[in-house]
Amino acid sequence: MPSKRSRLNGRRSRREKNRRLFLYVFYFLVFLLLFCLTGTVAKYFYGGKSSPREPGLFTEDEAAWSAVPFAEETGEIDELEETEILEETEEAPVQPVLSFSSVEIPQGDYFSICLCDLKENDEIVIGTDLGGEEPVFYPYQEGRAALIGVNYRTVPGEYYFQVQVFRDGSSVLDERKQISVVSKEFETQHLTVTSEQQEKRTDVLWDEDRKHTTRARSITAGEPLWEGEFLMPLEGRLTTAFGVIRYINGVESERHSGLDIAAPRGTPVKAANSGKVNLSMSLNVTGNTVIIDHGFNLFSAYCHMDRLLVQEGDMIQKGDIVGEVGSTGFSTGPHLHWTISIGPVFVNPWLFLEKDPLGWITARQEAD
Repeated sequence: MPSKRSRLNGRRSRREKNRRLFLYVFYFLVFLLLFCLTGTVAKYFYGGKSSPREPGLFTEDEAAWSAVPFAEETGEIDELEETEILEETEEAPVQPVLSFSSVEIPQGDYFSICLCDLKENDEIVIGTDLGGEEPVFYPYQEGRAALIGVNYRTVPGEYYFQVQVFRDGSSVLDERKQISVVSKEFETQHLTVTSEQQEKRTDVLWDEDRKHTTRARSITAGEPLWEGEFLMPLEGRLTTAFGVIRYINGVESERHSGLDIAAPRGTPVKAANSGKVNLSMSLNVTGNTVIIDHGFNLFSAYCHMDRLLVQEGDMIQKGDIVGEVGSTGFSTGPHLHWTISIGPVFVNPWLFLEKDPLGWITARQEAD
């Protein structure tokens, strides 16, 4: 039978073995844990150089984080696209900005619309209850712009403009703007003419003339050909203002579409601004007539002249002589009938003597 001492030594031996086994297991677990963490720790401190794993074996976040260090290792840094690295920090695309030159427009005046920060292929859609032709936008500076004439017969009141911009099939702007057409007082004029003069302004003759003038005003440059404000075509006496309500032999006639400036026969007539001659011919009602395209659907006309000194297709500068004062067509004496129109809509010429039609856009951009 084992002695008491031998039994005690046996117990101590088993405890020692158990302690050693526990330490072995403990060290093994610690080693295993360190082994698993080695790659992560090295990547954190040394950019992953101690653990050159393939990017495809990383998690999505790890792959994005380690793309540059790994490319440096493999010599493929030049193949990384900058957009891939900065993809998450890109700014949102700039949206178009809509501006109106004015939202209160008297009858017979004009206004303009500007759309800034557009892309080349952006599509503009306009909806309005103002009537007339749909506004046409042309490239201007860093966007597009349109001139819009308000007919002198437009009923005063509120009108809307719905402006939409589509980019790659998606709407990037949808804005509704209200404008007010303000009533304007126009003078009344009574004229008495002979039957011979009356025969020069029949409906048939008007229709023949309109075929030519409509053609001339349907062709325009897609850029401004004018330079700054317009000038008065000649010095003389203003005999009839714009928009005057005329009665001829007691019967209401067409509203006066421009300015009548009386001057001696043969007085030189200057181009109010630079542009291209779209029409130079003798018409039934307006006599010897020149129509100049100033671009952007903006036109000036010079009527009843004695002589025509330019030809269709001529490019002219502001102040060039286009003809001489006369009394051809339906006229009661030597004078120049001068008009400005946006497309077919006649507008007050005085407005163009004061400022560049699109000058407000340039001024605003310079201020910004």
